[in-house]
Amino acid sequence: MIEELLKNPAFAELYKNAPTYNVDGKHTFMGSIIPPVLPPPSTPVINNLPNIIPPKPNNNGNSKTTNRVVLVIILSLVGGFVIIKGMNWWDDYKNKKNSKI
Repeated sequence: MIEELLKNPAFAELYKNAPTYNVDGKHTFMGSIIPPVLPPPSTPVINNLPNIIPPKPNNNGNSKTTNRVVLVIILSLVGGFVIIKGMNWWDDYKNKKNSKI
């Protein structure tokens, strides 16, 4: 079958220039000028890390952000309560005004 394919000039040229595969005990690579590059020996990553500033410890909930969040929640609750009471008062005022007429 290869003999029939070699009669085709295009295939014969490809076959003639095809790379060969060389196998030694450790690596398999295509025959070329450049041999395969071995990876560098592994070293622990911890030794290569730069000095890092440790994270700030928590202030056990005594930060300004926590106080602001609590203040916003309390103001929202008070504001909602005032709006509901104001709406009820306005409805009562309108009902009393309409009942007098």
